[in-house]
Amino acid sequence: LAGIAAAHSLARQFGVARVLLLEASGRLGGRIEATDPARFGGVAANVGANWIHFAEGNPILRLAERLGCPTVASANGNMEWHAKGLGQLSDEAIEEARSFAAELGKKLWSGRGPGGGGGGGCS
Repeated sequence: LAGIAAAHSLARQFGVARVLLLEASGRLGGRIEATDPARFGGVAANVGANWIHFAEGNPILRLAERLGCPTVASANGNMEWHAKGLGQLSDEAIEEARSFAAELGKKLWSGRGPGGGGGGGCS
């Protein structure tokens, strides 16, 4: 997303008419990625970026807010898990989610090189 943000700044703030954006992989979005619903039981699961680091003044936070993506502040070293419509998750639910994520990671990355995958965004 840093490349997209840089291209946007060049065009909007500096009046650059044309920007060529190069990506290291075959898709836009950097570490933001979601599973392909057709290949993952009909649902998209976010498997990439999950944190907005240094959120104060971060344009990604403004973008998330504009898109209606739920966000929760977290203290350094402290993690809270929340689910849409459920609020903060119990320790048991968190352990189940961690196990699920580990299995998902094995399925997604087995036999697949870096850079593949679907699009990003909040779902």
